[in-house]
Amino acid sequence: MKARLLFGLLLCLSIATIASAQALQIYPDAKLDQGLSSGASRGGMHVDVYTTTASFEKVAAFYKAIYKENKAAEGPRQIQGSRNAVFILDGAPDVLSSKHYLTVKEFGSSTNLYDTKAGQ
Repeated sequence: MKARLLFGLLLCLSIATIASAQALQIYPDAKLDQGLSSGASRGGMHVDVYTTTASFEKVAAFYKAIYKENKAAEGPRQIQGSRNAVFILDGAPDVLSSKHYLTVKEFGSSTNLYDTKAGQ
């Protein structure tokens, strides 16, 4: 009986974990940049970099409607002269404990999306 209860509890926890992780919805006109992606992945983190000519405001608003924005990065922040917004895709409380998050960065007339996943 205890084994069944334990199995049921573990099954529920597994389903909750899977449900909280979300697949990245790619911004409509963003394109995967293989060159930037291969240079961005390191240290146990896999990064796919997408680029778009859409404004930072449009891209950030698109993702804000879908995902939780990282509390520490709330609101567009200025980092090295470009705006930056971070969205958590795996239900983690913050980006430091997240295993899957998206960074939206403004670079001149383009916007880059960094889809970052741990352990891949």
